[in-house]
Amino acid sequence: MGWLTMFEPYVSRYLTHSAEDERWQMVCTDVGKNIVLPGSPYPPRREHHPEAFRSVSIGRRLNEYQLVHIPAGQGFLSVNGVSYGITAGSLFLLFPGVQHAYRPDVNTGWTELWVGFRGPHIDALCAAGVLDPSRPVFHLKQHVVLSRTFQSIFEAGLRQAPLDQFQVCAQILSLLAETLSLT
Repeated sequence: MGWLTMFEPYVSRYLTHSAEDERWQMVCTDVGKNIVLPGSPYPPRREHHPEAFRSVSIGRRLNEYQLVHIPAGQGFLSVNGVSYGITAGSLFLLFPGVQHAYRPDVNTGWTELWVGFRGPHIDALCAAGVLDPSRPVFHLKQHVVLSRTFQSIFEAGLRQAPLDQFQVCAQILSLLAETLSLT
């Protein structure tokens, strides 16, 4: 987790994309990381988020997919009224239009990394049953490949150089494939 300390405790970026990016059938919409210390308010910096993103701890619906990785700490996730315990190494996938809430345990805090994305390609994976809203949580141990891929996505999201959208989307698909292969 050394690379995480190179940045502020909370960093979030909403990414731009073009019509050309959309032709690839998938775009990355946002990336972020948040180190929540025990006893800290959650979510931090609510005023910096669009309204739909502010109610993460009490419940919301997104218009995108989000893959959230918890490399340290523990907490809770609720999806359509079903509760899940989240532990270090867990990943969870949030689906568009699905009611959910999550938060760290106040006694432990957590570190969260996320990437938001959308597009017909991901929708097709859901329609084919590859990604299933009834199985949103993946309990994994610390995994070097996943950590490195999240790091690469995060850094590219902050950089936003030409062609990064294509590379980040390929890395998101790699993350999903690696996660599914480990469960």
